[in-house]
Amino acid sequence: MRIAVLHLGFFYAGGGERLVLEEARGLRQLGHEVECFAPVVDADRCYPELIAEVGVHRLLPDLPRWIPGRVAFLVLLSCLLAPVLALRFRNFDVILAANQPAPWIALVASRLLHKPYVAYLAQPNRVLYPRQVDLDARRPDLDYRLFALFAGLARPLVDWADLKSIQSAANVLANGNYMAGVLESMYGRQMLSCPAGAHPVPASELDYSKRISGTLRVGRLNIPKPYVLLTNRHYPQKRFDHALRALACVPDATLVLTGAPTDYTADVEELACRLGVRDRLLLTGLVSDSQLARLYASAQAYVYTAPEEDYGMGIVEAMGHGVPVVAWRSAGPTSTVTDGKTGFLVEPGDSDAFAGRLRDLLTDPALAARLGRAGWRRVNDGLGYHSHLRRLEEELAAARLAPPNTASAPRRVLRPTLQVAFAVLLLALWSRTVPLADVAAHARPRHLLPLLVIPLLAFSGAVLRSFRWSLLLRPIARVRILDLVWINAAGGLLNYVLPIRSGDAARVWWLQRRHKVPAGAGLATILVDKTFDLAAVVLVLVATRGLWQATAYAGALLAVVVGVALGGVRFARSSFATRFLPERVAAGLGAQAFSFRAGARSLLSLPRVAAVSFLSLLALALDGVSFALLFRVLDLPVKLPAAISAYSALLLTYTVPSGPGYVGTLELAGTAVLATGLGLGAGAAAGAIVLWHAQGALLILATGLVGLNLVARPTRAQGEVGRVAIFHCGFTYSGGGERIVIEEVLGLRRLGYEVECFAPTVDPATCYPDLLPEVGVRTFLPQLPRWVPLRDALHMVLASALVPVYAWRFRRFDVIVGANQPGAWIAWCVARLTGRPHVVYLNQPNRLVYPRAIDVRTGWQTKRDYQLLNLVIQRIRGVVAWADRVSVVGASRLLVNGSYIGGIIRSIYGRDADDCPAGCHVEPGHPLPAHLRFQGSFRLNGRLLRRPFILLTNRHYPQKRFDLAIRAMAEVAKVHPQVQLVIPGEATSHTAALAELVRELGLGESVLFLGVIPEDELQRLYSEAAVYVYPAPEEDFGMGVIEAMAHGVPVVAWRNAGPTVTVASGETGYLAPLEDVGAYAGGILRYLDDQALNETAGRHGHARARRFDWARHIQTLESAILGAAGASVVQPESETASAAEAGV
Repeated sequence: MRIAVLHLGFFYAGGGERLVLEEARGLRQLGHEVECFAPVVDADRCYPELIAEVGVHRLLPDLPRWIPGRVAFLVLLSCLLAPVLALRFRNFDVILAANQPAPWIALVASRLLHKPYVAYLAQPNRVLYPRQVDLDARRPDLDYRLFALFAGLARPLVDWADLKSIQSAANVLANGNYMAGVLESMYGRQMLSCPAGAHPVPASELDYSKRISGTLRVGRLNIPKPYVLLTNRHYPQKRFDHALRALACVPDATLVLTGAPTDYTADVEELACRLGVRDRLLLTGLVSDSQLARLYASAQAYVYTAPEEDYGMGIVEAMGHGVPVVAWRSAGPTSTVTDGKTGFLVEPGDSDAFAGRLRDLLTDPALAARLGRAGWRRVNDGLGYHSHLRRLEEELAAARLAPPNTASAPRRVLRPTLQVAFAVLLLALWSRTVPLADVAAHARPRHLLPLLVIPLLAFSGAVLRSFRWSLLLRPIARVRILDLVWINAAGGLLNYVLPIRSGDAARVWWLQRRHKVPAGAGLATILVDKTFDLAAVVLVLVATRGLWQATAYAGALLAVVVGVALGGVRFARSSFATRFLPERVAAGLGAQAFSFRAGARSLLSLPRVAAVSFLSLLALALDGVSFALLFRVLDLPVKLPAAISAYSALLLTYTVPSGPGYVGTLELAGTAVLATGLGLGAGAAAGAIVLWHAQGALLILATGLVGLNLVARPTRAQGEVGRVAIFHCGFTYSGGGERIVIEEVLGLRRLGYEVECFAPTVDPATCYPDLLPEVGVRTFLPQLPRWVPLRDALHMVLASALVPVYAWRFRRFDVIVGANQPGAWIAWCVARLTGRPHVVYLNQPNRLVYPRAIDVRTGWQTKRDYQLLNLVIQRIRGVVAWADRVSVVGASRLLVNGSYIGGIIRSIYGRDADDCPAGCHVEPGHPLPAHLRFQGSFRLNGRLLRRPFILLTNRHYPQKRFDLAIRAMAEVAKVHPQVQLVIPGEATSHTAALAELVRELGLGESVLFLGVIPEDELQRLYSEAAVYVYPAPEEDFGMGVIEAMAHGVPVVAWRNAGPTVTVASGETGYLAPLEDVGAYAGGILRYLDDQALNETAGRHGHARARRFDWARHIQTLESAILGAAGASVVQPESETASAAEAGV
């Protein structure tokens, strides 16, 4: 057989690439003529020895590697040029298409050349069907991000192409049983398991004694034995961190990591340094096939750390060299590794067990040899390339004998073919009227600014037409204008690509599917809508005395439309129609006439006719102005009325049969209109129409793809929630508000929701560095470099002002949660633009608009960003206060952080709110016995901590009044000089003032500023503290208070604000009179002097903390989210719409 092998590309050394190259080589060895093709071939990065032997052909000329997004561009271009590229396969008998977009190119070749093809899938298209680990790891490089962007914009088309190309294949082979099951559920067709293989070494080479001692030289590296091998691409999804943590638990072991370095490699090296194993991590870089074989042959163990791997070729290759494997008991490895026989499978996430199994293989050579030999036998018994190639050959031969069914292809392609031929004919006629060089010269823009304004005016006209359509639909259903904008855009793209009015049928279907508008009523509104457009054209042509031919044609067309509407039903039933017209044509004529008349009677009241007429003329005028700007771009002297008249005549081009994109029709008719109506020369007229056609095509393509992506999504039933977006003001420090949002995200995910978190600004190094990576916070806009002054403030301002630019990102979420400003404002804007309900959670009112007395007294000097924000807000306080109020009042549900601050928020915003206080993790085993908290010492961050100690956790801000706790500490030190006040947390500009106060009071080592500490060390401080103090006098809630109570530590705070809700004075702690330092110190001394009282208060606090656990918080939040999703989003009518209804 002559076989063409197609693959996505060869630009890194991955398992899929290795498999395709082995298939091409193996099929040749079986006697077939095989050629391999790919859009991208970088031989030096992808198995250079195999590439040279196989000889892969590029589908397209290569681009310089320095071009950003080169791989994505070449792959996408190959998809678009598939009809041309398919000609390269005309001399082959069958096509083997491995992984998308290869099946798509093969499908096109199959349709054009009647060539059968077999699809081989190592995995589904991960851009369309990402795993959870892909979502957690984000996009590894620019090319992948570009793929995702294109797939997101054109998702319905990409989905269709993916599904069609897989379902149309003669057979589909999957890489193993696990992947076959996954693919069958996705594509709804049978998948044949054909797992990737390996070349097992001869039994004589299985010498395990040589794997225990000595060294192996690879390149410049001398690798000590025994060593552990890991071969995989350096991507976050591969989770090399598991291997490093296991390495840290196995002394003297060496981990050898192969593969070309990526950005992720630096993260791996950094983690190795932190774990103290960098000297035992050896990075080989990209190795040759012979070097890789030597590495396998001398390895004592092989680890595979990817938790959601589709197959794992490295596992089979290791087994082929007699190397035992340690992997997770999930996904692909479950179909290749037999636990306890050929290696070990560990429960996902159990790092201790993973390290233990690795230790067993390294310390027990006999065990490693036994499992290794069993794995080698497993490869020889069905996992080798011999078995793989035999199955592949059988399926290719079967496909060749049963070519794809193309019996109905002529009927499907006849009309598009005729339309393309018609367009080519018109283009040929047009090119004979004017030299193309002259056209190119006149089409060159002279002024760019008007060219940028043209699409804005055109889009504004589209919005006006959508508003007009909403008025026509109003008696039937209230549909948001923005929804209609995208339905129009998507339908316009379909009409543009293939002008057979398929877009209008799609508009009717989308209205019915998404907004429950009956098909007949939807068709009626579209017919009436188009009639008003035509009437506006006639009116403009008559008013401006435009081309008499165009005026006559438009008038006749309008007369026909109205005539059909008035007499179409009767005519369709007449004897003439019955005798001379095909039955389908007569029935269609009668149905359209009936729909038009029914729509006109029910939809058109006199006020609505006036409003629709005005909007039609205004939209046409906007389009005419944008058309007039075209001549300003080209420096042609054309007056505005003449341009509007010419544009109106040009619109009639869209009523005649045309080719795809109106190519040819628009050029020929447009040149004639501009030359005759405006007196332009043939070259100038042709150049102007070409430029107009090009910019119009780009606008239709851009808005149409967005529209298709939005309207083709399945709608979710009211009240059903799957995806939640949570917005927060920012993650730049470890504060209580940040911790609440983190716990909300993780808690909702545990309940099964898909939750994404977003913020204007994020700094993972300073905000809960142990927790934030698990959340995976994303930013609304690209982040500025860290050296930019006032970076955080700029992020917040830009994110607040540019919401319309990025709101489309949240169209697929079911509910938006806005936590604190500007999170609430952004959530409100997104809700208005996307029609999604939104919930607001407030820890406090916006303190820059509604400051507390202490905020006014201390100011915002701690952080320069807040100073800038405060300065800006005070200048436009009215606008900010309005935005703050509408975003909170307009929320479907409002949640507040406890009853104290809830009362303040209710009085400020004048609306109901549900109490949803911050939570804590209440675990058994607390409080610790007093003797464990009052004796001994330990070191943390290089400082010696003596028990008992007093704990204070909060941001180092003036509002927190640490000075009061320090002054109280001076009194405590007189009685207990050995006791320390321990203050963790990132230093701020205020920390120096606090340290100076400590020196003034002569406290020395009695007050320790620890700096930033890991989360586990913070929890240790809570557990072992003797007393917890909270000196902030006007705190809204105080999360540190309930955290301490959850650990069984008595709390001392003020009898004011938030702590009055959480602390039961005399039972779980002590609330001192406000700013009475002596009483405050006395409360501390009570719990230091009496250990029994301390334990009793701790037990009561631990029990009381259960009222504030995170489970209750998440339950309240979930209830609010479900309630918001079940309630309709109230969208007030615009003033224009109200005026139209009233007849103004």
